[in-house]
Amino acid sequence: MINLSRRLIVFSAVALLATRGVASEQSPKELIAAIYKAYDGKDAKGYNWNDGPDCKKAFSAATAKLILDDAEASKGEIGALDFDPIIDGQDYEITNLKIDVVEADSSHATAAVSFLNFKKPTKLKMQLLKEKDGWRIDDIIWAGKDRGTLKGVFKQ
Repeated sequence: MINLSRRLIVFSAVALLATRGVASEQSPKELIAAIYKAYDGKDAKGYNWNDGPDCKKAFSAATAKLILDDAEASKGEIGALDFDPIIDGQDYEITNLKIDVVEADSSHATAAVSFLNFKKPTKLKMQLLKEKDGWRIDDIIWAGKDRGTLKGVFKQ
C-alpha cells in the first residue's frame, strides 16, 4: 500500500512539473512585454537587440540572421539599422506601453504596440512567428516612417 502511495505521489509530481513546462511558454504579448521591460525606468539600458543571444531570444531565426549578418558586415560601425527597431528611435523614455495581440493562427500573430517616448506618441506593428523555441518577432512595421519595415531596411 505504501509503495502504491509513493508511486502516485511521484506520478503526480512529474505530471505537475510537465504541465508547468507547457504553461511557462511565453505568449506573444508576454514576449513583447519582456522585451520592453528593458526600457523601463530611469537607469534602463534598453534591449540588446543586436547581440547574438538576445537577438535570437527576440527575433525569428530569419530576422535574427539579417540583424547579426549586418552587425558582422559593418565591423563595429553603424550598419543598415542606425536606430533601435524596438522603440523606433535612439533615445528613450518609454511610458504608457500598450500591447494588443491578435493571433492569426497557431503560428502567426500581429501585435499593435504603442507608447509614449519622451511624451511623443509612437506606434508600430510586430509580426510574430511561433518557432520551435517559442514566439519570436519576425518583422516590425513602423507607423508613418519612410523606412517601412525591419526586414525592408536590410533589402535597401
